[in-house]
Order: sequence, then C-alpha cells, then structure tokens
Amino acid sequence: MLDAGLDKAVTAIILYEIKSKNLAPTEIIAAITAFNGINAVASAKTIVEAGDETVRPEISGKLALALETSSLLAHLVGSRLETTGQSQLARVARGIGNLAFAVSLPFAFKSTLSYIKRARQSKHRNDK
Repeated sequence: MLDAGLDKAVTAIILYEIKSKNLAPTEIIAAITAFNGINAVASAKTIVEAGDETVRPEISGKLALALETSSLLAHLVGSRLETTGQSQLARVARGIGNLAFAVSLPFAFKSTLSYIKRARQSKHRNDK
C-alpha cells in the first residue's frame, strides 16, 4: 500500500507542477487527477475491508497511464517548442498530446470501473 500511495503522491506533485506552470490543459490534468483519486480511494477501501494488499492495476490501467504520460509529455514538448518560437511544431505536439489523451479515456474508464468493482466486492466478501 505504501508503494501505491507513494506513486499517487508523486503523480499529484508532478501534475501540480505542470498545472502551476500552465504546461498542459487544465481539463487533462483534472481528468488524470480524478481517475487517480478514485483509484486510490477504491484501492484503500479494498485493502482495509478485505485485507487484500495485492490490488494491482489491470492492463487497461497500464495502457491508460502510458497514454496519459504520453499526452503530458507531448504537451510539455509543445510548451518548450512554443518558447523557442516554433509555434507550428508546438501545435502539432499539442495535437498529439490531445489525441493521446483522448485514446487513453476508454482505458482509464475501464480501469477505474474495475477498481470500483473490486472495492464494492471487498465489502461483500468481508460481510460473509
């Protein structure tokens, strides 16, 4: 649980820094933060109620994370290109970032739903 909590804390710090420097769209940062927050709460609930510390992300969660990271990286590259006067390339990089984020959404939803489902089932397992 410590490792997963540390991952979420580091992610929150990175997202805060990206947001504070306006390097990626607020909507993308907010969505990633929301998915991570819901997953963290659902994982904690599963661990507390079922004693199941082996809460692992599904492949959909790993794909979502890879695409979200790619999206943020593309936006960071776009911001850097903008500062060097390469606005056309910056637009391309940001477009790639937006596309990567859009592609991540079905995977993120599927992963988050699986965390919620496990959390709900942990209560039922504990009641038996």
